[in-house]
Amino acid sequence: MGDYLLRDCEIKIISLRNIIGVSFITLYSTEEGYHLYHERNSYSVFEDDMSTFVTENDKLCYKLYKWIDDIVI
Repeated sequence: MGDYLLRDCEIKIISLRNIIGVSFITLYSTEEGYHLYHERNSYSVFEDDMSTFVTENDKLCYKLYKWIDDIVI
């Protein structure tokens, strides 16, 4: 079910790319969700020199991202 919901969100984000210029998706994942995003859906872990606009308030989460061009429809 999680894969289906994530896929639906990714498709909606792709449609926003042409409107607002989205280049990539960023998210914070818990330990429980890490397998869904990183292992099964090819989200990458942020490198040490990458930053986000969101204040990091939960150090127990994984910072992940995926380029919009890497989403296969």
